[in-house]
Amino acid sequence: MERVFDKVIASQSLEKVIEFKIENAIKERQLLPGTKLPSRSDLSIRLGVSRTALTNALHRLEERNLIEFKSDRGIYVKNSSGLSKY
Repeated sequence: MERVFDKVIASQSLEKVIEFKIENAIKERQLLPGTKLPSRSDLSIRLGVSRTALTNALHRLEERNLIEFKSDRGIYVKNSSGLSKY
C-alpha cells in the first residue's frame, strides 16, 4: 500500500490527479473494498498535497461511490462500480 500514496507531482488539476491516483489503486486492486484509508492528515502528508485538495478529491470519489466516509471510523474503499471506463 506504500506505493499507492507516493507524492503527487503534476501539471493537471491537483484534485483530479489525487482522485485518479486513488481510483487507479482501486482499479488495480491495490486498495480492496473494505480497506480503510489512512487519515486525511496522514494522506495529505504522504501525497505531499494540502488537506483541502485531498478532501475535494475524496468527496468526488465518494460521489462516484468508490469510497465512503464512516462517522468516527474513517474512510473506506466501497466498491468499483464508479470506476472510469477508459
